[in-house]
Amino acid sequence: MAELHIGLVIDHPQKQIPLTQLVLQAGHRVVCQCVLTTESQLPNLQPQAWLLDIASDYDGDSTLVDQLLHQDQVPVLLIDSSEPGFHREAQIQWIKRTQQRLEQLVGDVELQRQKAANECWILAASTGGPAAINTFIQALPENLPYAFIYIQHIDPRQGESLARSLGKISGYSCEPAEQGTVLSAGKIILLTSRERVEVLGNKTLLLHKNSTWNSHYIPSINQLTANIAHIYKQSCGLIIFTGMGDDGAASCRLLSQQGGTVWAQLPESATSDSMPRAAIATGCVSLIGTPEHLAEALAARLKNRFSKENPA
Repeated sequence: MAELHIGLVIDHPQKQIPLTQLVLQAGHRVVCQCVLTTESQLPNLQPQAWLLDIASDYDGDSTLVDQLLHQDQVPVLLIDSSEPGFHREAQIQWIKRTQQRLEQLVGDVELQRQKAANECWILAASTGGPAAINTFIQALPENLPYAFIYIQHIDPRQGESLARSLGKISGYSCEPAEQGTVLSAGKIILLTSRERVEVLGNKTLLLHKNSTWNSHYIPSINQLTANIAHIYKQSCGLIIFTGMGDDGAASCRLLSQQGGTVWAQLPESATSDSMPRAAIATGCVSLIGTPEHLAEALAARLKNRFSKENPA
């Protein structure tokens, strides 16, 4: 889901047009609106999110605003378009911030439908990656309570077909990274985008439409792993599979410092052994194996944890 149906609540009719434009630029649609008065009532149509533009010095009736802020069925974004004043640069920055917040609403809505996973595993690959990941996924047992994000150096135009093929071979759904995607259990999120992708604190994805990866490698394993490690810390794992270059090596050290887990494909089993060898050279890799061995180890890891938490 990318487009949201947004409801507007404003304290002055003049705000309708500029706010509608902001909503459209963020990829959403305005489906209803309400101008605050002493007799304001919510429309019968229920949007997926509310955008409230209320001046900080508004002294009118706030019954409707209070009603919206105290409900938890629909996300609410509260802004004040008068905040930047008449300074053009301040207005430009305010518009950028507001557009980004509108884009983040997709994740807020998705979180009402599905829960974010408590643990995330990053599957990182380049040359030969699709075959190795295919083997790894087929060897996984179903219903592992992990979110998987698969970062692949590949032409982004091949992303959808790769996701479809991976989704057919296992009990895990596989889908390309999209705005607001939740890192939920039992899902494999495929990331091939040239646009920079960020994992937010609520464990949803934010795609920066006008920003690329600040890296020689696209997408950047190092950048995204550093981001996810900051969110998940010791509940994050990274597996470096086959690939050319050394993308992912720097993030092995960072993730290990955060208390996370770092594994790598056995170089002799890789189509291109540069990436796993670079990872192993960091000294942070705790397990090396074939894709099948790594999948078995991940399943055993959960079983061992369950045994420790529930001794006979």
